[in-house]
Amino acid sequence: MVIADALRARIESHELAPGDRLPSERELVERFGVARMTIRHALDMVQSEGLIERRRGRNGGTFIRATPPVLELNSGVGFEEYFAAEDSGVTSATRSLGQVPAPHSVANAFKVEPGSEVTERQVVFSSEGQPLMFATCYTLPGRAREELSPEPEWREDILTATRASDRECEALGLGTNAVVQRVTRSMFVGDDLTEFSLIAIRPDAAKLRAVTTG
Repeated sequence: MVIADALRARIESHELAPGDRLPSERELVERFGVARMTIRHALDMVQSEGLIERRRGRNGGTFIRATPPVLELNSGVGFEEYFAAEDSGVTSATRSLGQVPAPHSVANAFKVEPGSEVTERQVVFSSEGQPLMFATCYTLPGRAREELSPEPEWREDILTATRASDRECEALGLGTNAVVQRVTRSMFVGDDLTEFSLIAIRPDAAKLRAVTTG
């Protein structure tokens, strides 16, 4: 869309900086000579890319967001270590840690019976006070990956776009049935699965990047 492309170009060229306020919908209608619905659709597109945010209230409006952090899928370390090393301003907080019955997907990954006891750790990652990622990590009791090896030898990431669970929506501040970027991560030492994680990422709050070589 021409209007979305024009706004995106001004943001990416730094003509519009983080914190700048966009003209009102009425002003954009006059500037581009289109219907208000067309302007709203263009703003929706740019917002879905994490480039702008809409604020309500007396000082509300549409503002340019800071560039969303980039999540490197092949950085070689976990997200917590990656963000700490990058000095990205992204913080992590463990929300809960304990023993739970293994859901079917977790049981299948570890090749144990559904309902078997596993250790579950929930971690919320935030940037500038906004949650951007919620990770639910599973290990077998007494088999945390640190006990087998300081670092996993290899891992597999599966990327999908899927509806968030109620728990993920609550943790990320999303509405019911919101769609998230999903990373299903399996970490291995040899052939042994040491950690299985379900990671939900707000599509408007972070970008995923993977680098391959020929």
